[in-house]
Amino acid sequence: GHLVNDGAACAGDDDVERYCAESLARSNARVVPLCVPLMGVVLSQDVGAGDEILTSYGYDAWLQRPLETSHSQSVDELLQKSASEYAGLTMMASQRYGDEFKKMANFVKTGDVDKAPAPSPKKKPRKSGFG
Repeated sequence: GHLVNDGAACAGDDDVERYCAESLARSNARVVPLCVPLMGVVLSQDVGAGDEILTSYGYDAWLQRPLETSHSQSVDELLQKSASEYAGLTMMASQRYGDEFKKMANFVKTGDVDKAPAPSPKKKPRKSGFG
C-alpha cells in the first residue's frame, strides 16, 4: 500500500536520543500542513519506484505521552535539525503549490475550488481597562 512509515521505533525514555538520530537519518519525507485540516507528504530527497517513504512520527507518538520540555543537548540538536527541515519543506511546498493550496482551502470551506470563502466579520476593538 501507500504508507509513510517511521524510519525507527522508540522503546522508552532511555531510547529517545537513538530514536531521534536514526529516524532523522532514515527519513526521506515530512508530513506538512497543506491547508486546514489537510496534511500532505513532502519528499526531502529523491525516491525511486518501490522505495519506502519514511518520516519521523516523533518519540511522543511511540511513548504515547506529550513531548518533554527539556532534553539532553544532543536530543535538542536533533530536534532542532528536524524542525528546520520541516520548516524548510513547509515553506517550499507553500511557495511551489500555493495556488493549489488556496483552491483546496476554498473547497474545504465552500465546496467549490474557485469560490472564495465569505470574509470573516470584523471584530470590534475591545475597550481597555475595566469599562
